Amino acid sequence: MKKLGMAGLTAMLLVAVSNADVLEDWQFNDANGTALNSVNNSGSVGSSWNFGGPQTQAGSLNIGDANYFKFNPGSGQTYRTADFAQRTSGQYIFEFVIADWDLAGTDGIGTVNNGIKFNFGSATNGSAQLEFEVAQSGSNDIRVRSQNSNNGTLSGTDSQHQLGGLNLTNTSSVTVQLLADLDTGVWSTRVDYNGSWADLVTDGTGMTSIDRIQLVVDASNGTWEYGGIGGTATEFIKIDSVSLTQIPEPATLGMIAVFGGGILFIRRRFMM
Repeated sequence: MKKLGMAGLTAMLLVAVSNADVLEDWQFNDANGTALNSVNNSGSVGSSWNFGGPQTQAGSLNIGDANYFKFNPGSGQTYRTADFAQRTSGQYIFEFVIADWDLAGTDGIGTVNNGIKFNFGSATNGSAQLEFEVAQSGSNDIRVRSQNSNNGTLSGTDSQHQLGGLNLTNTSSVTVQLLADLDTGVWSTRVDYNGSWADLVTDGTGMTSIDRIQLVVDASNGTWEYGGIGGTATEFIKIDSVSLTQIPEPATLGMIAVFGGGILFIRRRFMM
């Protein structure tokens, strides 16, 4: 059997990606200062967020005290929700990409658990939670945590991955995915931050319907540093994109994972 070269692999991935149905696709390439509930969604479903608050700047969604177009969430947890018609079959990839962040602020010390979370799943059957936040251990580290795995009908083992050398301030891209097969209920989560995937939840079950994406800004352990002066920045996270893709059937969860990696490969090779 002939080996598949890079050109052949790329061609196969391009065909697969072209056959996928991108249901929700927020790229945040709107005019600077566009509020979250007004940003463009080029997906075939094209849902909207229920409230504004965060605003776009230079192709990213600003959370917290970025240089301009700031969003001060205050204390506690702040929710923004995008609901869509319930789906009960098929295979899906939910993904968000972090562009850059600073959770060290002016004092260089992060507040444990401060960051953002995405809840993905069902309003009635439960949602898994993907967190990008200051780690509990290590004074200068960020973690990606897959949490809430036993919510509603869901079952799974919570897991986290600390990003190590990326620290509390960085401009490296971090991609987080949830892979779900609604026909079997099997789901998993993973993170890519250095060109390779690290698994999070690997034993998820019970995800048989999806109808909701929630963005949560977490300041439950203390408010983010917030100067509020245009042109300066303290603590912030910038989100590059959020998407939900239905992949061509039939597919196992392993095939979904390969496809999800293919999406990232195509983006890096042709769209960066």
